[in-house]
Amino acid sequence: MKIKKNTFFKRVKDKLLEIDMLVLADIFSDLIGESVLKTFKKFLPASFAGPYQQGIGYLINKVLLEENGWDDILHQLSKMNASYIENSNYLSLSQEQLRTEFEKSFVPSLHGTGITPEMLIFYHYSKYDFNNKNVPFLIEEWKREDELVRREKIVEKYGIQFQPPLAGSQTEFEINQFAEENGLRNPFSHEEIDFIAKSFNGIYNKEEKTITLKRGIVYYFYLKLKDIVNAESWYDNALRLIYKESTIFNKHVNRFLEIRKERDILFDENSKLRKKIKYLEKEKATLIAIQNSSKHSDLEKENTELRKKLAYAMNRIEQLENQIAILEEAKQINEEIEENLPLVVPSAAVEMPNYGLVVVSGGKWNSSSKDDVEKFFNEYSIEIEFISAEDTLKKQDRLSNADLIIFDSSRHSHKYYYKIKELNQNIMHIRKSNLEEIKKLFT
Repeated sequence: MKIKKNTFFKRVKDKLLEIDMLVLADIFSDLIGESVLKTFKKFLPASFAGPYQQGIGYLINKVLLEENGWDDILHQLSKMNASYIENSNYLSLSQEQLRTEFEKSFVPSLHGTGITPEMLIFYHYSKYDFNNKNVPFLIEEWKREDELVRREKIVEKYGIQFQPPLAGSQTEFEINQFAEENGLRNPFSHEEIDFIAKSFNGIYNKEEKTITLKRGIVYYFYLKLKDIVNAESWYDNALRLIYKESTIFNKHVNRFLEIRKERDILFDENSKLRKKIKYLEKEKATLIAIQNSSKHSDLEKENTELRKKLAYAMNRIEQLENQIAILEEAKQINEEIEENLPLVVPSAAVEMPNYGLVVVSGGKWNSSSKDDVEKFFNEYSIEIEFISAEDTLKKQDRLSNADLIIFDSSRHSHKYYYKIKELNQNIMHIRKSNLEEIKKLFT
């Protein structure tokens, strides 16, 4: 079954936020530099003029609040991330080798190279691989190598440590990168530094790689750096507040949508019942009219016919009530459908019996893979039918009458599994939605 883009990326976003809300912010910061931000221009306000960090903050806020286009932002970011990773060798590295790369603290947006734990987590999640064996390791690496730890390691490595309020800030981390000229995408030249020194009436010492400036100029820069650090702190706090408020807001919105949907269902059922009551009242009036008429000879016959109609109407009402009960139960169970259901193990292979009808229940089948399975069973003159997990209760008759049910646990529900077992004991199991898995069932 094809999954809608916004539904899929909502799950990706929620899974990332389960780790920590800052994981999402780290992914944006890892991948989007000043030049890359231009590719997201259509998602920014028309009046946006920079700086680019503010643009990243706007994109993150848009995703957290699930505003119009938020899923397109994550989709574009996931393609960019996948392209970068798949054109490198990071997927083939061992965990120890990956840890070595993480400790370099290089990110593509700043250095044009490098890899981070959150980028690989995002890669696996965007490939619908939420249970990848490396994900727990990557989550632990993200927690171990958070921004504060990375900054402290850089300070320890290069020996340039500031006093509060600059100590431990993102600004301190970036200054260390530039001070040691370590892994910069665009290394600067002596000519550029000499030009900068002269711009501030300073003296550049090429051998010692230093610039002598008047203390007032340095003090001015210090004040500006304090403003930047304060802005960083405000941004982190604002981001956490936005996530907290957006989570509460989304819960209210989802509950409102559920209530409105339930109300619409009740209105529809009420309308049908009103029509049914009018129909029965009309039938009742007809009966009374016949009973009071002078055509006594036909009374018994017409009365019998009306009783049949009344019985039919009551039977239809009972059927409708049963259908409503089935739909309500199906709605509840459908919310519990999950990927790779850890309920059953593949069945042992048997010889192909002389089946009349085989039903494949659940799974993630497309038209091509269904055609392959139909051709396979047609060679044995066996009818094959695919029933999605959501249609289990609607197709109980077909499941009950099948000679064999192939239960596909790649997408199904525990409750549906036991429902099916009550209907039919002839069940075999597969874990993947393809013909090869089915062929393994038969010798």
